[in-house]
Amino acid sequence: HPRYTLPPIRLIPNMSTPSCSRCHTGHHTYGVDGLCHRCLSAAVSLASNPVPRRLFDEPRSDPEPSRFEPGDHCGPYRIVRLIGRGATGEVYEAEHTDNGRRLGLKVLHRRLRRSADRVRFLAEGRAAAAAAHPNRVYVFEAVEIAGLPLLAMELVPGETLAAHVRRLGPLPAQTAVAQIQQVIDGLEAGYLAGVLHRDIKPGNCFLDADGQV
Repeated sequence: HPRYTLPPIRLIPNMSTPSCSRCHTGHHTYGVDGLCHRCLSAAVSLASNPVPRRLFDEPRSDPEPSRFEPGDHCGPYRIVRLIGRGATGEVYEAEHTDNGRRLGLKVLHRRLRRSADRVRFLAEGRAAAAAAHPNRVYVFEAVEIAGLPLLAMELVPGETLAAHVRRLGPLPAQTAVAQIQQVIDGLEAGYLAGVLHRDIKPGNCFLDADGQV
């Protein structure tokens, strides 16, 4: 906003760093990740992009094979398809064989095998289940089945905000503000329940058919 302006910032060269941490030239570097003036300018230009691609989910190679295939069973759940992978686990669309409910099933990665990882994963799931709110994905249960920690959660139809912006381009300001306010409301509900979400990005926010985040 024009009323809120920052005073000029004077960057002080970091004489203790002989070369840029990115391009490794001998130019003076500054106290911003040890970058020279050229790389610092490039980073600022990237951050000023109205649709920074680094915020979106890009395909990433993951050498770890999927734990389940469509049709596999895990306790009362039948796997329908793999939805995606995250930092801590894989998320599948699944069906509860007792009542036919479709839901999302998040399963801890194989590489996180320490007991501390398993305890933390289940504790976070149970805390999230206590933070029920219209702008939060509902967690039905956090359980361990045959030694495998998993979260059963609401399956949200629609697309992520990342996919929405990729498809339509930058959103009108009024729409963007309304959607981010919903994200903030969901985060606040989690905070009041003692939950701090540490991976907020457009690819982790779902937009349903009614436009609710």
